[in-house]
Amino acid sequence: MRLARGYWALALLTIVGFGCGGEIEDEGLYADAFLQALPQSSDLQVALPGAWFDLLTATLIKAPDLGAPAEFYGDSRAEARSLNAWAWLVPHMAGAITRLPPRELTAERAFWGPLYDPTGPGMFYLTVNKVHQPPAPLHYNWLIQAGLQSGIAIIYRIAAGSWQPAAAPDSGEGWLLINLDDLAGLDPAVSGNGLLYYHYARSAGTVSTRVYWMGRDSLGSPFNAGYAYDHVSYLSGSLTFASQKDLDFGAGLGLAEDLLTRTRWAGMGAGRSDLIAQNGDLEASRGAISQCWNDFFNSTYELFVLAGATVRESGDPAACALATPDLPVPSDLPGSTAEVANPYGREWVY
Repeated sequence: MRLARGYWALALLTIVGFGCGGEIEDEGLYADAFLQALPQSSDLQVALPGAWFDLLTATLIKAPDLGAPAEFYGDSRAEARSLNAWAWLVPHMAGAITRLPPRELTAERAFWGPLYDPTGPGMFYLTVNKVHQPPAPLHYNWLIQAGLQSGIAIIYRIAAGSWQPAAAPDSGEGWLLINLDDLAGLDPAVSGNGLLYYHYARSAGTVSTRVYWMGRDSLGSPFNAGYAYDHVSYLSGSLTFASQKDLDFGAGLGLAEDLLTRTRWAGMGAGRSDLIAQNGDLEASRGAISQCWNDFFNSTYELFVLAGATVRESGDPAACALATPDLPVPSDLPGSTAEVANPYGREWVY
């Protein structure tokens, strides 16, 4: 199951502010340090290279087709697009709110708002607090809230997080919570639900991110999912996720297998997916699958190993931009909110 995409967020680029007169305590103060505490798009987005054409579907096991668009690249790209729709939301929302100078600015606090959404019912506020209470490390807590332009006294907590800077420039550790339920309460056009937890670490051009979604499926039943991804200056990276898919191992078989996928890429296109498949039509067996693709996202090598024996192999492994398989394990993904928990989370209520 994939996260519903947050197209509602597109409207936030048009948010405008009215009458936000500043109350700056010291004219020598600047908001830069507070702005740098907010998450960047590159902290939250999956940097998997995109295809410039519509992906077709190829079936790896039933009818391998070297040269066709790589099936598992397509699956990974769909997961990345789903994640990126929400990862895009907070940095762009914060950017829209902070286009004007802060309404209040002190050495310990910056506050922006209200900013009115001309296409929706909300008005938005952003608060960033600097916290330095040794022995705890210096960190910043921030919160985006929204109210209704109608004046009804309801406060929606849209997103909140913390940033702990490191000594090196543009480095540190951050946490983020997006409240999809409050987003949907504010604007019924939002299709997502639940809570999205992020933990990210940024250092020397490398960003590593772990995400845990605690939500509900299409039937309203509880559904949780974990993701892990990283990238190095957008030049290489990886995405690991769990999913279910019927790999179609033979006529009359139609059960979905549980898949754990790690997709890696190098440069602007070429990469590979390595998967563990189990349950479904495999029953007690365990399968390992690899697929490589070139800069045009076309399959160049495919391997399927079941219970240690090679069942199918097509193409030339030398064509893989990443020669060595890297099979994922369940512990690669966060399995609970505790694994991505913000140590400063109790300070979010300002």
